[in-house]
Amino acid sequence: MNYDKFKDSLGDWGEMLKPFIVSEECDKIYQKLKSDVKRGIVICPDSGDTFRAFKECPFESLKVTMLLQDPYPWIKKGLKVADGIAMSCKYTGECQPSLQNFYEGIEGDIAGLELGMYRNPDLTYLANQGVLFLNTALTVRYNDSGSHSGLWDKFTEYVLNIIALSKENPIFVCLGKEAERFKHAMNGSYILCVEHPAHPAHLQSVRPWKHNKVFSQVNTLLKQEGKEPINWIYYETDDLPF
Repeated sequence: MNYDKFKDSLGDWGEMLKPFIVSEECDKIYQKLKSDVKRGIVICPDSGDTFRAFKECPFESLKVTMLLQDPYPWIKKGLKVADGIAMSCKYTGECQPSLQNFYEGIEGDIAGLELGMYRNPDLTYLANQGVLFLNTALTVRYNDSGSHSGLWDKFTEYVLNIIALSKENPIFVCLGKEAERFKHAMNGSYILCVEHPAHPAHLQSVRPWKHNKVFSQVNTLLKQEGKEPINWIYYETDDLPF
């Protein structure tokens, strides 16, 4: 794959990811995506957003990696829901159920009765604080969830290895069984595992998402490492609590 074509979208991750981007393994990914597009298959997210999670969360600022599954495979209002950051929905401006559950988890763990919290469909505010929202597959076919499962495995392992080897006591959060498949690439790290926010639909009317207070757990670990905790709560400008 042509590295120069993508380096601007990789931010300060570029040189670290370059060996994989120019590898035969990456060529296999690229050829698969190219083949799908030639057959008229729509790929989510847009190609320009494929690596957006890295651009919005610079490696220098990385504090925690949250690993999920694959992008939203839907189009709403004529727009692709997936925006390159796992669970984020900045283009449509509407939180999908998994993101709603994610915010409910924040409310239950961190916010409590805080009424000023806004459920922002765009997770850039967390990415910019050092939260890498990474899917195990960076792409998916339109309306075909899990269709690129396995395609990006080598890339995901490569990224996780970089983080585990380059960051001191990095924090990883595996959201769901698909993410837990990659625990082997997180050696020497803090690893927290919870179910995926989009837990089976038949359970959603029975119980809320089991987040195990993962947000406060992450902040406790960050404080132990002498780092600033993540401000998980987003306030709209007119609703700041001061």
